[in-house]
Parts: sequence; C-alpha cells; structure tokens
Amino acid sequence: MVFLAGPSQTLPDVILRQSVDLGRAGGAPEGRLKKQTEMQEELFSTLKPITTKEEAFNKAKEIIADSNLVPAAMVDAQAKQMSSPWMLWMIQHDPLPSIAAYDSPVLALFAEKDLQVAPDANVPDMRAALSHPASMVKTLPGLNHLFQPAESGAMTEYYDIEVTLDKDAMAGIVNWMNGLV
Repeated sequence: MVFLAGPSQTLPDVILRQSVDLGRAGGAPEGRLKKQTEMQEELFSTLKPITTKEEAFNKAKEIIADSNLVPAAMVDAQAKQMSSPWMLWMIQHDPLPSIAAYDSPVLALFAEKDLQVAPDANVPDMRAALSHPASMVKTLPGLNHLFQPAESGAMTEYYDIEVTLDKDAMAGIVNWMNGLV
C-alpha cells in the first residue's frame, strides 16, 4: 500500500493545523486565525458525540453563525457540510488503530512543503504505527501536498506548476514496489 500525504492524525487535528498553515501562507492576520481555530475547536468538540444529522446541522449552524467568520449567506452551506454523515464519521474516526492493524508493507510519503497534511505532525505517529519490516515513511524535500515541486506549498501555486507528480517521487514509489517483489 502507498500513502501519499495520508494523515495519521484525526481529521479535526489535520484541519486545525491545515487552516492555520494555509491562512498564514495566504497572509491572514493572526487574530483571525486564532478566532477561526477557536470556532473549529468548538465545532469539532460539539459535533463529536452527535450522531444525528439534524442535531449536528443545528449545532454547527449556531457555532458558525456566532463566530462571525462566515458570511451569513454561506452559514447553511457550511453547517450542511459539517453535518454530513461522512464528516460526522471522520470527526469521530482515529486512523491510527487501522494503520497499526495493517500487517503488510506500506510506503507512506509526505511532502516537506505540504500545508494540508503537515509532515511534522503526521510522520512520527505514522512511523510508530507501521509494524511491517518493509514499511517505509519518508518526507520528500521541496514538494507540496500534490507532490509537485513548490516554492511555498500554498494552494495558490498549484495551478501554475506544470509538473503533475514529481518524477523523483514516482521513481521512489516504483523502486520501493520493485523491492517488494
């Protein structure tokens, strides 16, 4: 199995870090990032025990609206997204037990300039969870979340980068797989 920027953290932890990293890359003021983080933390902690879509929607709508971070016209859409069955499951899901239970070789690649799945926050737990001796965890230098060569890793760079997938990343995957056979 090959993971490309596969998180070892829970989705709430990934999103909390991602929002700050992307916000900073986009020049968002620290005060706004702090308020956004507080709103997201409240959302995740409030929604985690909820199992019904309707209750989750109502709670999410209230928290999002009260934050004054989202235009009124978008509050319902964001609350709907936060209360979807997939999102509610992801808020509760911890990927580490599933990763640790997998007993075949895994290549887990992370990208140094990834602002969406931060390697420093995910590599240590991923490395600790993988038990197969042929498993490998690597952080590739100079690449963004899409494994493209990047200056900053900001999402605004994605459209200007002509490389779809870095050739060295692809070669590393092929070499690792060839080493298994």
